[in-house]
Amino acid sequence: MLLSRVAPNKRTRMIPNRKIYRKAQRTSDELRTTISALDLECIRVTIAQRHKWRDEILNFHERRYRNFLILCGSTGAIIIPNGGVDIFWHCHILDTLKYARDCEQIFGFYLHHFPYLGSQGDEAEFRILYAQTKQLYEATFGEAYEMAEAVNHDGDLSDKLDDGAKCG
Repeated sequence: MLLSRVAPNKRTRMIPNRKIYRKAQRTSDELRTTISALDLECIRVTIAQRHKWRDEILNFHERRYRNFLILCGSTGAIIIPNGGVDIFWHCHILDTLKYARDCEQIFGFYLHHFPYLGSQGDEAEFRILYAQTKQLYEATFGEAYEMAEAVNHDGDLSDKLDDGAKCG
């Protein structure tokens, strides 16, 4: 079962089952090599068409999506995607066959997406998980996690800071 049911305050909501989050059975170097070799060109084309992102923006968010995958595989923790990463992840998932193959190649299992975190009255848990993700990302990759994550309609990075995509 991928989701667990709980009934806080006599209300039923879905929460992620922690058992679906696990570390890949690879070293960090193996993860980095495998993830850097992923062909994401079809995803880039889809995003460029749908969101009107220029190459500079695509490169920025693709790099951060690859970093997101590294964190997912190396920690086994719930990693909260920020805006641009979540767009890349959603487009990757929509190519179901490619995503399933890529997950098997990278992690040895299917990396599930839980889109309800933060939207069912669990805002405090979401904020904690996002803060943990931000700290881990910044310690691992040496750059701010949310800086300039929002993209305006012209495909430019905006100055607005993003606080997570409300999913994990």
